[in-house]
Amino acid sequence: EKLVFQAAHAYLTTTENSLELMVSTDYDGSNVLTATWVPVSANLASMSDSWYAFVDSGLIDISNYTGTLYVGFKVTGSGTNTIMDGAYQLDDFKILATP
Repeated sequence: EKLVFQAAHAYLTTTENSLELMVSTDYDGSNVLTATWVPVSANLASMSDSWYAFVDSGLIDISNYTGTLYVGFKVTGSGTNTIMDGAYQLDDFKILATP
């Protein structure tokens, strides 16, 4: 199984803004903070990319996971300093599998 998506950003003014791809096999569907989330490498939009330009994540291998796999995205900004906060967009999220 493979995972693929596109991500874009806008208004990023510092590298402290970030987007991360995370996966969990123990998320209970209600409390995201009690789950174990593992970062997964992907090609993600960053300040070096033009605003609103979608970047392909590349094929992300998720075949080593068994059972139900939860996928999440973690965005980091300041939360209090609007100069430091930006925006991310996600599109074309797909999980590819062979029968």
